[in-house]
Amino acid sequence: MKNTTKEYWVDTDKTKEELIRLYLLKNSDALRLTRMEQTTLGLFYIKKLVEDDDPFFLAVVKNLEKDFLKKVINNKRFNDLPQGKNSKYQHYFYKLSANIKKMLDKETLFWWVMPPKNDSFYGFEDPSFYKKGKMIGSIISHEMYVALYLSVKEKIALENKDFIFYQEK
Repeated sequence: MKNTTKEYWVDTDKTKEELIRLYLLKNSDALRLTRMEQTTLGLFYIKKLVEDDDPFFLAVVKNLEKDFLKKVINNKRFNDLPQGKNSKYQHYFYKLSANIKKMLDKETLFWWVMPPKNDSFYGFEDPSFYKKGKMIGSIISHEMYVALYLSVKEKIALENKDFIFYQEK
């Protein structure tokens, strides 16, 4: 019998973040980070927060460089949901090395405020986790939701840890 997975959504809180993090870090081999596309509006200006020459963003990219796999630009966000056809999002893929796992372990995956101070991943949002090229989890940072792709056995194991799945597709 083939081990099939289904998409399940978890509405999380701070008590569940650690369990979600442990599950994703244990079961993943790659990480996708989406470059933040945030702007601020003033009375007479519009400013993009993460510019191409932003020294903080460039330092983060340089720090992650040794685990870099590829960069993909497309119109998909979150768990590969297509956005408008003219939307363009930059996705950076990284090998989930011990160093990146350590960095993820000390940062929040979810934004309790928008966006938090995040030294390790400044300029990125919405981490997605992969195993052997297949997405196993995708976080919508600012919504505090995670989509997990689970087998029946994995879902039951997480339900035994008090996870409540509120939507399934």
